Amino acid sequence: MLKEVLQNELKELERIEKNSKKFLSEAPEGSLYTITNKNTSQYYWKKDKYDKHGKYISKKNDELIRALAQKEYETQVLKSVTKNKRYIQKILDSYMFDGVTKAYENLSTSKKEKIEAYSLPEKEFAERWSFEQQALKERLQTKISDKYELDEDSEITTDKGEPVRSKSEKIIADKLNKKGVPYVYEQPLLFNGYCYIVPDFKVLNRKTRKEIYWEHLGMMDDADYVEKAIKKIELYEKNGIFQGDKLIVTYETKEHPLNVKHVDKMIGQYFE
Repeated sequence: MLKEVLQNELKELERIEKNSKKFLSEAPEGSLYTITNKNTSQYYWKKDKYDKHGKYISKKNDELIRALAQKEYETQVLKSVTKNKRYIQKILDSYMFDGVTKAYENLSTSKKEKIEAYSLPEKEFAERWSFEQQALKERLQTKISDKYELDEDSEITTDKGEPVRSKSEKIIADKLNKKGVPYVYEQPLLFNGYCYIVPDFKVLNRKTRKEIYWEHLGMMDDADYVEKAIKKIELYEKNGIFQGDKLIVTYETKEHPLNVKHVDKMIGQYFE
């Protein structure tokens, strides 16, 4: 959707802005002045605006020449980024669906219950998503009940009281829950109506409303497990779900358990 595209573009501009400011903070003073004669360029270092031509720079000092040239480029980039950020933010601030959402918010509770809204506020959308995804999970589990198994009496449960298969999955679930990120655990995913996998988590980005799958591969020192894990990831990719976009994959072995700080970073990167 357009709003997501604009938000991603704004994020990329912020990345460029950060890098550009960092370079300029460390760049040499002054600017580069060049004279080109018969396809040969001469370079001069102007240390301030009052310096008309500057000091000649030998081509042996290519590092300084490049740094001064890059400084001019970064300065122009920063101006452009600032202008474009302002323009995109203005569009986002007046985005038409924000108005559609406000039209819903302005209704009384009794009227809200009687309509089909085009766009729900973030909180209500997340709550409805969680309810609908849990219901869908139950329907799909029934459909593949002969292939699906989970010990409902598992001693490992999340803060929400859900049984999960491992302590690492509990960590991920509890971190998502604590951050207010909606998720559904082990909702079967059917491909082409005949092939299915069971993702560890299906997670919602509340702001962009994008659904992302999260697989935790917790036995990467077991050869049989690794082979099955590879096939599972390949199945995602064959169906257009790729890491870095709609798929998060975390790993661990006995010697290298799940890094909790890494989980926090992943949640911050994808859902905040």
